[in-house]
Amino acid sequence: MIKAPRLCELGMKLDDWSGVVEPLIVWLSHGLNQHHRHSPQNWLSLKSCFNSLCCSVLFRYSLYAHLFQIFSSNHAIVEARKVESHLVTFSPTPPVFLLNRAIETYGKCGCLVDARELFEEMPQRDGGSWNAMITAYTQGGYPEKALSLFSNMNKSGVYASEVTFASVLGSCGAVLALCLSRQVHGLIVKYGFVGNVILESSIVDVFEKCQVIKDGRRMFDEIKNPITVSWNVIVRWHLEMDAVFMFFQIFQTAVRPFNFTIL
Repeated sequence: MIKAPRLCELGMKLDDWSGVVEPLIVWLSHGLNQHHRHSPQNWLSLKSCFNSLCCSVLFRYSLYAHLFQIFSSNHAIVEARKVESHLVTFSPTPPVFLLNRAIETYGKCGCLVDARELFEEMPQRDGGSWNAMITAYTQGGYPEKALSLFSNMNKSGVYASEVTFASVLGSCGAVLALCLSRQVHGLIVKYGFVGNVILESSIVDVFEKCQVIKDGRRMFDEIKNPITVSWNVIVRWHLEMDAVFMFFQIFQTAVRPFNFTIL
C-alpha cells in the first residue's frame, strides 16, 4: 500500500461531484493535446477544475494517466501530487503503470526526492519503474545515482529495456565510466538489441568522450545504417580533434590567438 506521507499536507476533503469534474477535465486536456499548445485560459481552467476535484470515487485509470501527462508537460508539481494523492486515496494498490507515470512526472518536474520516495514505496515494480527512476536521475543531472540504481536493477534480476540502456549510456558518458559502458554494451548484445542505431550511437559517444578513439570509430563502422545522430557524434569528435590540432599549429607561427579562439 502506498502511504504517501509527503502528500498528507494537502488535507484533501472529498465530496462526490465527479460527474461534473471528470468530463470537463477530459475535454480540456484533450484540447491542449490536440492543438499542441498550452492556451493560458484553458490551462488555468484545467488547474482550477482539478483543484476542485474533491470527489468520493475512483476515476478511470486512463484519466489519471492523462492528467500525469498534462501536468508533467507543464511542470505542475502541485497538481501532480494531488493526482497521486487522489489515486492512492481511492486505490490502495494502484496499477504499477500509473505509479510509473507519477515517477516520470516528478522526474520531469525536477522533484527527484518525491520520485525516489514513491519508487521505494511501491510494493511491486516492473522494468518501467526502474527505467522511470533511472531516466529521472540521468536527466536531472545525477549520473552516479542513475548508475547505482542500474546496478541494483541488475541485481534484482529485472531486464533492462532499450530506453533504460539509453539513459544508462548517457550517464556513463557524463562520468566517463568506460568500464561500465563496456559492460552495458555486452548486455545490449546479450539482450538482443544489436542493430538499435540509437544505442549504438550512444556507445560511440561514450567511447569518444572517454577518448577510446579506435573503439569508437570501429563501433561507428559497425552501424549498418547510421542516422543523423550517429554522424553528429563522429563528426563532432573529429571537429574537436582537428580544432585542437589547428590551435597548436598557431603557436608554430607568429600569429597570436584571440580570446575567443581559446574558447
